[in-house]
Amino acid sequence: MKYFNLSIIFLLSLRAVSFADTFVPYYGFTEYSDSLKDESKNYGLYYSSENTKMLIDYQDVTYTQDNNISSDINTSGFSQTNIAFQYNFNSSDSTSFHTTINYINSSNNDYDGAYIATVGVKEKFSSFDLGLNYSYSKYDNTLVSTVQQFSPSLSFSFGDYKSLMGNYNVKILSDLIYPSTNTNINGLSSNYSSYGISLTQNKGNFQNSIQYYSGDHIFAVRDDGMSVQNFEDIYKNSLSLSCKYNFSKTTSMQISHIRKDFVEYGSTSEMKLANTILFLYYNF
Repeated sequence: MKYFNLSIIFLLSLRAVSFADTFVPYYGFTEYSDSLKDESKNYGLYYSSENTKMLIDYQDVTYTQDNNISSDINTSGFSQTNIAFQYNFNSSDSTSFHTTINYINSSNNDYDGAYIATVGVKEKFSSFDLGLNYSYSKYDNTLVSTVQQFSPSLSFSFGDYKSLMGNYNVKILSDLIYPSTNTNINGLSSNYSSYGISLTQNKGNFQNSIQYYSGDHIFAVRDDGMSVQNFEDIYKNSLSLSCKYNFSKTTSMQISHIRKDFVEYGSTSEMKLANTILFLYYNF
């Protein structure tokens, strides 16, 4: 059993647009503090149409050259590719459903070949929206065999983007996570829960967002199944900021910065990471 873990597939908070097709290439860089991981880079392509979303994300992680790392792993690092596909359909003007399939291919055999399936529903009311996702993750070689997750959410909007203050969207969400193991694993709980809140402002050509998460979470599935944390690092608190600018109706740029506290499996010390991602939007 390895006592260190992999890095995350970074979360994409890509907003819906009114165009039929959207292409979003992106590049991200992460630095770690007090961790066996030194740094990581990830880049990929996100595509969205009226009913479908697709994501291809490639990540390369470098380990700290620490003599205490077990000799049975590649201390130079690892790479992995995440492929996700989502289909959306509306059953009425107020009710929509989505299903997402996510596959992870990793050069680290412990996490290679993971499959994640997500189904969800969203209901629009006059003054707010409700959502609920269910995710099922299947792992063959890591400490868990399966993970189930329930993610309810509530969102509402107020204000006018043409006004002095702009339009605001508030989203409150929760992740209830239940990992299942074939044996009793020390330090791994049978359930985890985290809670988050985000605030997004739309004002003129700008879209500004802030999001905060609190509570322990592990093997988390986010963004309606499009992004996955596929290893045993226990994440604590996180804060993310982003700013998007629309150069025209077809071209935008977004920069996001995320800070997270986490504990690597087998450790009791809290570690930190800082991730910055640049997105370019092309709408057609």
